[in-house]
This record gives sequence, C-alpha cells and structure tokens, in this order.
Amino acid sequence: MRARLAVAALTFALLSACGAEEPVVKTPKPAPAPSSIEISSPTPTESESPLDFPSVSTGIDKVLVVVVENKSYSQMKARAPRIWALARKYGYATNFRAIVHPSLPNYIVMASGSTRGVRSNGYPSGIRLKGPSVFGNTIKGGGTAKIWADSMGPTTCRLKDRGKYVPRHVPWNYYVDERDLCQRFVVDGGEFAGDVASGDLATVGMLIPDNCHNAHDCSIPTADNWIADRVEVAMSGPDYRTGRLLIIVTADEDDHNEGNRILTAVIHASQKSNVVTKPLTLYSLHRLLADIGNTEPMNKGRNAPDMAKAFGLPLA
Repeated sequence: MRARLAVAALTFALLSACGAEEPVVKTPKPAPAPSSIEISSPTPTESESPLDFPSVSTGIDKVLVVVVENKSYSQMKARAPRIWALARKYGYATNFRAIVHPSLPNYIVMASGSTRGVRSNGYPSGIRLKGPSVFGNTIKGGGTAKIWADSMGPTTCRLKDRGKYVPRHVPWNYYVDERDLCQRFVVDGGEFAGDVASGDLATVGMLIPDNCHNAHDCSIPTADNWIADRVEVAMSGPDYRTGRLLIIVTADEDDHNEGNRILTAVIHASQKSNVVTKPLTLYSLHRLLADIGNTEPMNKGRNAPDMAKAFGLPLA
C-alpha cells in the first residue's frame, strides 16, 4: 500500500513539474441496445444538456423525428421535464400545430405534405396509398430513409398490432408502391443504438415509440424518460457530434384542448435557447424532411412556412 502511494506521489510530482494537464475524459459510447439503456444522470436544466455538443464541422444532412402521442404544448411543458429542458437548451416553437384529429392523418402529413384524404386510424390493409412518400423520394434521390419502431419485433414493416406496437404510428406502412422499401427499412427499435454508434442514421429517419413510451397508454413522465434517454443516445453518436444530425421531438396531435398546439423541440448545436414564435405546422415539418432529403416537398408542404428558415438551421 505504501509503495503504491509513493508511486502515485512521484507521478503527480513529475506531472506537476512538467506542467502537464489532467487527461481529457472521453464521452462514453452508447449502450448497444436501447431496450437496455439505463441513464441515471440528473434531469438537465436549460443551462446544461446531457451531452453538450463539442463542435460543428458540417451542415445538417440527416434528421431524426421522435413523436409523442396526443399531448398538447402545455401538457408537455408541465409534465415532461427532460424534453422541456432540451427544448429550452436548444430550440422550440411556441406556435406549432398539428393538422387534424385523429393520429394517422397527421403521420401521413409528415410523410406526404397532405392527409391524402385519410380521416381515421385505419390499418394498412384498408388504407392503401398510391404514390411516393418523403422516405421513398429521399431514397430515389440518393439518400437513405429508415424508421425504428419500438416493440415491433423481428418482422420488418409489420402491418398489424403486436403488444404495444401499432402500425398507424408508422406512416411508411401505408404506401403500397413502396412496400418493398418498407420491408427493408422499417425495423425494430432494438437496432437504433447500434446504428447511432456506427454513424448509420438515415438521411430521413423516425424513431417511433410504442403505445406506452409515446404517452398514449402510459404517463407523460414515462414517455419523457424513454424519449430523453434515446435522444441522449442519438446525441452521443458521430452523426450528431459532427453537426450532421438534427433531432426533432414533436407530437402527432394535442388532447383536443389546445387548438392542436403541440410542443416541437429542435435539437442541434446551431440552436442556443432559440424560441421561435412564427406559426408552423406539420406541413412545415414535411417540408423540412424533404429539404434535408434533397427532394421536393409534396402537396401543401410546398408552400408551408419554412421551418429551416424559422430556426436558422444550417442545412448542407
């Protein structure tokens, strides 16, 4: 024991004499699978993020959208402290609105810039949309697209319920002309952390929580922790840490009590407590996905308020 202490003292003296600085502690790599993520760090405040962004070396050419179910702006602000802290640290919109009720038409808006006439939460077997989605258009233009669906299981592009997984929250399921792409690129959420670690997040991507983790069947704090954990994982990866990845946390609709106003957080190094008051909608989000995917916005997304301009996002 004395010998060990003597060595430590000698090492310290040598370092001090040479003017050496303390070694830099590298950010740990993310856990290998999101289903086993355990993050016990304290809730971040508006002045600190769970994983601060070290630098920006390039423009944004990837986007990840995470969707909460049926919760208003005020509900999320009051009961989702970790998401709200990220929103305040980076950026958020105070006047961002979903389009209609119920859920599915809003997901179709994100993918198509239009509800495409969808008015209900039907299954893909009964709602068969012809033509492209923003996902297919992105791939056609040379980019990549992927949806990680929580609790979907080993079957890709699952078109029926499985436990807390429901197909209506995965918009790519409904585009019959792109069913082969859906089979390849709509995968179980268990693949998410691995894709983050390897820098293989998609040009246009969505992370879809199941019906507990999106606050549909479980509490808002439950969803807050699940989503914030995975946002932190995404922030730890090379796509985010080089400035390429933009993370959006939004909702499909409100609880029918706030005129469809929803909290939309915009997480990127370019955002420094940026509060955007300009009116924006899910049409604007579709336009942003198309812009990042290097393809043309569709339908009402073409003339929607420009979300990238409103937030001053440095697109590649």
